[in-house]
Amino acid sequence: MTAILVVALSFVAMEGVSYVAHRWIMHRFGMVWHRSHHRPPVGRFEANDLFPVVFSVVGIVLFALGTVGPAIDALLWIGVGVTAYGLAYMVVHELFIHRRMRLPVPQSAPVVWLRDSHRIHHLYGGEPYGMLLPIVSRALRARAEAHPSWARTDHLDRQPASADRPADVVAPARAAVERAGDASPIEALDRDERRVDADAVDDHDDRNGGRVPQHERW
Repeated sequence: MTAILVVALSFVAMEGVSYVAHRWIMHRFGMVWHRSHHRPPVGRFEANDLFPVVFSVVGIVLFALGTVGPAIDALLWIGVGVTAYGLAYMVVHELFIHRRMRLPVPQSAPVVWLRDSHRIHHLYGGEPYGMLLPIVSRALRARAEAHPSWARTDHLDRQPASADRPADVVAPARAAVERAGDASPIEALDRDERRVDADAVDDHDDRNGGRVPQHERW
């Protein structure tokens, strides 16, 4: 029973760890890798794939330490929880949301909610940073749903351009964003020294007729 509790608590805690890593590592100095994930795919793999490789070292170390002796065997079960979260993250983010493999994706309400929440992150390059429990304000969600590109969902697909999947299908959102007068997500992400949180975005929208000035957009 104790082992199950440790695994469950570790799994839940990893959502917080994931948020911190995404916001303050990937979207800060880690943008050297993460930027590839916010740009149209150019191949089967992207630099952002190096993050799971690095983070998996944590699980390996926990497993190794947990087998040293009974005094610290709790680390083994923490490692199980961390690994379980990593698998859940991979299924949700890579398969359900970004469809990096051509597999059937369930269209249940939770999956659609997770996908739409992550679409907001890719649209504006800010909140939500969480993955399995993304928190989006009503104002930001309504703003995103009113955006011209919201009707298109295939810009989340991370499959590279090909003869049957040209570049304008792989990443149609950029043109729609530019037509709307907003900074494109890619240009905004290149300003990795600045960001505007969701509340500030809403405040700026009110003052500027529904549009955040390009020079203030993260």
